[in-house]
Amino acid sequence: MVTDPKESPLSSTPAVRLPREDGAWYMALTCWVVGWGASLKITWEPLVMGLAVVTLFAAAQAIRVARRAWTHDRPAARRVLVPLPALLVPPLAALIVLLWRVSDPWWSAALIAPAILYAPLVVAGEERRAAARVLAVVAITGLAPATYLVVPDASSAKAGALWASLGGYYLLGSLFVMARLRRTSSATMSLALVRFLAPAAAVGVAFWDAGHWILSLPFVMLSIRAWVHSRKAASVDPRHVGRCELAYGVTAGVLILIGLWFDSLCSLTTRWVGR
Repeated sequence: MVTDPKESPLSSTPAVRLPREDGAWYMALTCWVVGWGASLKITWEPLVMGLAVVTLFAAAQAIRVARRAWTHDRPAARRVLVPLPALLVPPLAALIVLLWRVSDPWWSAALIAPAILYAPLVVAGEERRAAARVLAVVAITGLAPATYLVVPDASSAKAGALWASLGGYYLLGSLFVMARLRRTSSATMSLALVRFLAPAAAVGVAFWDAGHWILSLPFVMLSIRAWVHSRKAASVDPRHVGRCELAYGVTAGVLILIGLWFDSLCSLTTRWVGR
């Protein structure tokens, strides 16, 4: 995933490629599109947020490659890190835009803190831990409200509903994926948590004032999937699981957009029919 297995770290500089972390990429792309779509405006600020995410992924991958090569070839590892300052320029620009557009310091802190806390885990090589994975999901899904809030005239209440619904869905969904792919006691516990928390989240989001009860449908969908899932399956194809989760994630994003703008859609439909 990171380097050519035939390539020795002592002979040449390890190749830096964007990580093939399909789940993280699809999650980030969905959050970015839904966050921008929730604004219903065409502006330049969301483009800055999207570029920042791409370069952050590339920077994290450069750090991973350098970390693995450090004990074998430090000069090669240093060469991998040469473009790192340039890769951090777009995230810095996104941070400036976020602080400029978001007047509430609590919102700014909530959106920035997960990424800051996750960065040392990447440097230390601890991103595979369960707590780090949860923190990564929180940081990535924070892209949705961040992209929405940098657009002028954004609503904090709607941003909260967006993060609670989309972020909650992906957080519980990641636990469900772990339960599908693994046969461990922690995976069994994860499935039990999803079966309990997904219906509770559906009820809580259904009564959120900033959106329509349609916001709860992704959690209803996840609840049904968790309860009908059988742990007795002989084998699981990770690629099939990934494709299914991609489809469900896109469906959840569309439902959340409809829930956030249901009243506006009804008004537009009424006007169109009235003509």
